[in-house]
Amino acid sequence: MLFKKLLIINWIFYMNKKNISFVSIVVLLAIGAGCLPASANYNSVTWGTDTTLFFPGVAATTGAVQGISINASANSFINDYIADVASLRIEMYPNSEIHLRSADRKIFTADIETAETVCYEDYSTFDYATPESYATFTITFTDGGNCPTTEVVVDTSEETPSAGDNQKIDLLELIGVKKAANLKVDDQVSFYSKGIMEIITVRSMASTNVKVELQKLNKELTLIIGKIKNIDIDADNYRDASLEISGLAGGKFDLKITPINKIEVSGVLPGDLIKIADSKVVYYFGADSRRYIFPNEKIFMSWYSDFSGVKTVSVADMAKIPLGSLITYKPGVKMVKFTTNPDVYVIARGGEFRKLRDEAMAKNLFGADWNKKIDDINDAFYSSYVFGKTLIAEAEYNVEMCQAQSPTISVDRDI
Repeated sequence: MLFKKLLIINWIFYMNKKNISFVSIVVLLAIGAGCLPASANYNSVTWGTDTTLFFPGVAATTGAVQGISINASANSFINDYIADVASLRIEMYPNSEIHLRSADRKIFTADIETAETVCYEDYSTFDYATPESYATFTITFTDGGNCPTTEVVVDTSEETPSAGDNQKIDLLELIGVKKAANLKVDDQVSFYSKGIMEIITVRSMASTNVKVELQKLNKELTLIIGKIKNIDIDADNYRDASLEISGLAGGKFDLKITPINKIEVSGVLPGDLIKIADSKVVYYFGADSRRYIFPNEKIFMSWYSDFSGVKTVSVADMAKIPLGSLITYKPGVKMVKFTTNPDVYVIARGGEFRKLRDEAMAKNLFGADWNKKIDDINDAFYSSYVFGKTLIAEAEYNVEMCQAQSPTISVDRDI
């Protein structure tokens, strides 16, 4: 048998909207990086840009009139929710996140260990993300459940910054690797690259990621622990620097900024396919000035229909381009298995392997001829791949959406 026999658990997702007929709720959703279907079964609620969740059974402070409002950030996305007079039950799929804010400085009491309330002078926040797992938890509010009041002590001994300066900015000249430590929400870091100054502002933090805004690029980015994000500052289609976060705890984190050395080859642009004469090895030239190798023709053909677009470069030019990682199958095109292992996987965005539950799931996802859409991978490449959690429900993976979310190698690998 190609698959091992497994105990199949039927997951029942429950949503009760009857309890919230008197509650004014608008909700916001956004899809994460996984190959997830944009269907009513997955995204059952849509939240607006200015989301307000109203809880009539809670007072802003002890003894005050009951009724509080909680704001949801525009970058939140969840699968389902149940709202009550004083609580909010949340259900989240992998690669989901939620960001809440209370102008009353309410404490978000959640029955999940990895989530916590962060208190600020004028508000409080609750941030949570599920990069690779499911989560179902309840947030409760109480009349007296507010952040403690703290006395703000102002130190007037330091010299007042002059015009154009900012106490929260560490000015970094991007020549080597730079690191800004203990950053928190609203802090800023600036650096120069190619004569252009970019200012990074911290907007929000969750348990595994940080939202930042880049002033020059006029865009927001999500930085995830363990993943590098490349940026193009001067809009020439080449990446100029990479951003990486670490030490995310207690409302603070560290940010590493690394310059990317631009490599130019005559007649070659980022996104081109390249090879040297008399060689069958083909590479993808990334915007990060690295060359990514296709391990075999099957992987190449999952992205391209033929080799007509491959450009030939000199040995000297090829040698000056540093190697990147292996290119994996285009998501949603094939299933794969390793030569000596019967487990079968689908490919999600970024080359992540998700093990299939059983043959029935494979047939439902890839059709009656599913067994003709499986490629073998040499065991020697096993350690080169990233493995996610086993697929439990078919709703976790959508073939068409996987292909649409990874139109190019650059998008798929977030180069």
